[in-house]
Amino acid sequence: MERYYRNGKSHRDDGPANIERRSDGSAVDEYYRDGKLHREDGPADIRREADGWSIKRYYREDKLIKTERLLEITAISGVSFTRNPEVGPSPAP
Repeated sequence: MERYYRNGKSHRDDGPANIERRSDGSAVDEYYRDGKLHREDGPADIRREADGWSIKRYYREDKLIKTERLLEITAISGVSFTRNPEVGPSPAP
C-alpha cells in the first residue's frame, strides 16, 4: 500500500494518491487532488479484480462522471483485448 498526502488530504500530482496491490492479483488505484477524487485524463478510481474484470470510475472534483466495467481477455500470447459488456470487444490500449 502507498498513500500520498498534501496538507493532510489525499493528493498527488503525478500519479495515483492511493495504491494497493493484493497477493491475489487484484489492485486499486485512486487519483486525488486536494482530498477529492479527480483526474483530467482518465479514470480516478480503478479497481482490478483477480479474475480479469475491472471497474473504472471517472471523477471530476469528487463528482462521478462515468463508470466502465471491463474484462481483459488474452487469447493470443502478447495480444489482449478489453471487453465492455455493454459495447463489445475492442483492442486494449
